Amino acid sequence: MKDIRLISLLLALSVLLAFSACSRSAEPTSPSKEQQSAQVQENQPTSESETEDGSDDSLQQQTGQDAEEENLKLPSISDDSDSNCSKKEFGYFSLLLPKNYVIESNIIYEDNTELARKIAEIESVDMISDTESPFSTYDRIYSDAENISECRFGIYSGKRYSIQKEVSEGGMTGFQNTIVYCIKLENNIVSIIFYPQRGIGIDKQRNDFEKILSSISPFKKSDGDNVTSKEEQDSSQKMKRADVSCPIFYKETGIIEGETIELSLNVPADWIQSDTGRMFYLKDGILKAAEGFRATIIPEGQTIRSTAKVNLNMGYISSKTVKINGQEILLSIDFVPWDKNEKEPPEERKVYCYAYHIPYQDMYITIQFYAVRKDNEEAMQLHKEILESIRFVEDNQNNAAPQISE
Repeated sequence: MKDIRLISLLLALSVLLAFSACSRSAEPTSPSKEQQSAQVQENQPTSESETEDGSDDSLQQQTGQDAEEENLKLPSISDDSDSNCSKKEFGYFSLLLPKNYVIESNIIYEDNTELARKIAEIESVDMISDTESPFSTYDRIYSDAENISECRFGIYSGKRYSIQKEVSEGGMTGFQNTIVYCIKLENNIVSIIFYPQRGIGIDKQRNDFEKILSSISPFKKSDGDNVTSKEEQDSSQKMKRADVSCPIFYKETGIIEGETIELSLNVPADWIQSDTGRMFYLKDGILKAAEGFRATIIPEGQTIRSTAKVNLNMGYISSKTVKINGQEILLSIDFVPWDKNEKEPPEERKVYCYAYHIPYQDMYITIQFYAVRKDNEEAMQLHKEILESIRFVEDNQNNAAPQISE
């Protein structure tokens, strides 16, 4: 009987234990809120259409930004098909300008109306004299500028000189801003003055104009442009008479005050003579065509070659004698150096100085001409014609150069 009770008790205890274990295993474990959120995000399926829509929105936003930036850009200098801009030549270089802009005597106007605003002015194109520091001259000239900044315009280096002057107009006092840009273009410095409009934010105007300057490029004629009409040929052969006063120079003491040699010569009709009379510019009034016109006394026992020492000139290439009016003339050819930081220009773009040393009494007169390419036969032929026309004031009438017909 006791055995039966013991067995019954054990069976009841086993049932209770089994029931308790099942209850614990069936009780759910509640995850934390963070786990629930992560689980939902991990298991949440991504709709393909939603992904594409998101990409489209991002693409549309980026495209809008690109379009906005593109509207601020000028087309490249080679894009002549652009409907709003066209390439304009300034003798030595070209710029891409809005088509409504008008150029008169190296001044850029906003349009062709009578009261058109002056946008900018081509001040000068000067050959670089200091290749180590090509902008040093302009740093001195514009030393009073409010701000001087180094810039790049396309592939060319440059400097920006911001000048502010106080002006009075109609009883009102204000400031007039001008910006001078000096751009190193191969062997020359191109100087351009920009005139921002008053009453309008100068920063945007400056940025817009600098985009124009970034289109700057040395002007190079196309093959088709090499064909010259008969009228152009006839025009290029026209000459005019010019008078020049040459100072007398002595190697040991320098210029002899009050002593000059007076001469006249024929030059191309479209050359422009400087105020000093000793420098000539091409018809654009920017590039130098000839200069020098100085007389040097030859010391006793010396020759023109030994006095001139042309082989010591910076950029010396060669020297030889040429015949002018049956007389032998020393000609030295020097290259005009380019910035060492710039790539060497091709031969057809290099500028050379042709210096002729002309005997006169116990002196020689140096006249320098500038031309592209070394041993440029066409240029030397023009030099020969000019030099053959030289007459000195003391020459008699029978030796005078023939008058040039209009």
